[in-house]
Amino acid sequence: MNNVSNTGRIMKIREILFNHTDENHELSILEIIDHLKIHFGSDYKVSKNTVRSTIQELRECGFSIEESVKDNNTVFYSHQYRKFETHELRMLIDAVSSARFITSDESKQLIEKIKTLSSKHLAKKLHHQISVDPAIRAQNKEVRYHIDKIHTSIIEQKMLHFQYGNFNIKKEFVLRHHGKLYTVIPLGLVWNHDYYYLVAKNPQENKIKHYRVDRMKNVSVSEERFIGTDFSISDHMKQTFNITSVALIFSYHSKSS
Repeated sequence: MNNVSNTGRIMKIREILFNHTDENHELSILEIIDHLKIHFGSDYKVSKNTVRSTIQELRECGFSIEESVKDNNTVFYSHQYRKFETHELRMLIDAVSSARFITSDESKQLIEKIKTLSSKHLAKKLHHQISVDPAIRAQNKEVRYHIDKIHTSIIEQKMLHFQYGNFNIKKEFVLRHHGKLYTVIPLGLVWNHDYYYLVAKNPQENKIKHYRVDRMKNVSVSEERFIGTDFSISDHMKQTFNITSVALIFSYHSKSS
């Protein structure tokens, strides 16, 4: 297979260096060629000079590549710069592992995505040690979509519709008020004790209420707009939530600050 475009070759060499090298792992030109053959086929032919030129092109494009000379004057190459340090990736993985508002499957998928931010060698060391009882894991697979709709509702200053419920003693999810549709003014999204909460104003009762996002169903953004208020969600959080464990994720004011 020799009909590989220059762009295809450049991108594949970048991928090889990103995935297979780091501070402790390097590749020689011949080893890079072996990786190219694994991807493009054993009949793929490329010269050492072409690979060297490609490495230089990647450098000129801002992709950092270190080199070192070892036995028999062989030059080895590695990509060592990462946006995240290994301990930072481990912190992210631990946070995802312990989050109860996402399902076990979503947790595994997110962890695998986080691992791709590092080399495959380092990714093997990123085992998550935190376990969460499956019984308390969120069963609502739509939470991630709810969060996105809440953000949209806040940004566009549009009312939010949803149904709300909780689990009965049989651990069955039951909608409140026979499936009543709630219509609220979204004020902010808060993280507290491993759960997301929507802080919103009920226009009919003129009260500020909190709704656990994983207990919301059929969330939708209304076409009806609301007028922004001077409500301080930060002050509200101090008065209502345990300030040592709460984090403001997003609010009407945070988008314009």
